[in-house]
Amino acid sequence: MEKTKIVMIAKRVEGLTIGFIGVCFFGMGTSYFQEQLIYRMPRILVPIYDLPGSTALAVSMLVLGIALLVWGFSYWKSAAGKTSALWNTCDCGACGRRFFGQLQFQIV
Repeated sequence: MEKTKIVMIAKRVEGLTIGFIGVCFFGMGTSYFQEQLIYRMPRILVPIYDLPGSTALAVSMLVLGIALLVWGFSYWKSAAGKTSALWNTCDCGACGRRFFGQLQFQIV
């Protein structure tokens, strides 16, 4: 039981790490729409910079960042992470009430 819990926590941390790397790529990609003296990019994206230029590099960094965010979230979710950390349904499930922290909302 303890070993599976440790493995589950390790997979959650791995999913969050993948998502954090995606945020870093997305943040770097937003700044690459303007010409710069030095570009920090993964080696796989060097041909994209060499052929079309910095705008294509920026777009590819944004796409790579979003893809890593989605992959990290799905990896975290598959490791039994709670996707409804803020939105929790009530125990009965039939009334349609949702809870946000201490606030309660009625879904009509």
